[in-house]
Amino acid sequence: MASVRSWAEARGFGYRFVHDELFDLLSEQERAICTAQPVVASDLARLRLCQKVLAQGASRVVWCDADSLVIDAAAVELLPDGCAFGRELWLQEAPADNPGRPRLYKKIHNAFMQFSAADPVLDFYEFAATRMLAKHGANAQARSDQTDNPMVAQFLGPKFLSHLHNVVDFQVFEHAQVMSPLLAHALLERDPKLLDRYCSSWQTPAAVLNLCASEVVRGSLHDAQMQALIEVLLAAGADAFSPPSSVGAKTGDRGVDFGRIVVGIKQGD
Repeated sequence: MASVRSWAEARGFGYRFVHDELFDLLSEQERAICTAQPVVASDLARLRLCQKVLAQGASRVVWCDADSLVIDAAAVELLPDGCAFGRELWLQEAPADNPGRPRLYKKIHNAFMQFSAADPVLDFYEFAATRMLAKHGANAQARSDQTDNPMVAQFLGPKFLSHLHNVVDFQVFEHAQVMSPLLAHALLERDPKLLDRYCSSWQTPAAVLNLCASEVVRGSLHDAQMQALIEVLLAAGADAFSPPSSVGAKTGDRGVDFGRIVVGIKQGD
């Protein structure tokens, strides 16, 4: 777990690795509602953990997902205060009924996010997420067919945040990006068209990437491919996304992070 820890320590930030005790911040009923989608439980619990860290005296708090990898520590900058979310540029194949060039969806995500003690967004987000989860649970209980309206994995995360972002216009960490399965395969196979499509869509090169390790469970990637991705990204950084002829190699930190991570920042930092 060297890359995120090294970045935090180099900046003088407090660092905390959180295991499954994260879910102790949810009620038994909330955990039951999320049985089929534990990522939704994590989306709510991480907000309560961030609240707890701020209540303990931190001036800012950063949540960083377990499967995140810092590939350019110098470029992972935070805001002096306020909140911000990561940038999702999700590259995927065109649907079979509407073929064409691969689609790229631009959203925000909660795999890398910052909150500050004086900003109201965290409390609102936690309040809204709690109400949404309770409403979904009540509606599901009232239905005879429990599969009528299944909960999606992005229910309290990118799906909700991106809708809210369209209205509120949050600040965005453009350097905190997400690896889709199609992008991962394009990176491993050095597909120039797909890599160009991705690079031409970002405002800032990736500096920290959520690797979406759950795709290994889903079968979109396997362990050896994930390890190969990590090696490529740590060796080349954001240059790994450039066309094959222009990829430059550089020495990188070889840390791999798999866990729930919160970086707390003390008053005055």
